[in-house]
Amino acid sequence: MKGHTDGQGACESRKHAHNCSAGRTPPLYLRPGQTLVSQVEGIGQLTQTFTEKG
Repeated sequence: MKGHTDGQGACESRKHAHNCSAGRTPPLYLRPGQTLVSQVEGIGQLTQTFTEKG
């Protein structure tokens, strides 16, 4: 699987993380209030919630 989005901005990639948003026009960026969950099998999960700059 190269990459998968669920329409809510979630991305799942087994081999090539850059393919999740490659070629989007306009580019998709994380916004305040959105959460990024990164998971590495056998290691664990990291959850980051983005806030306003400041």
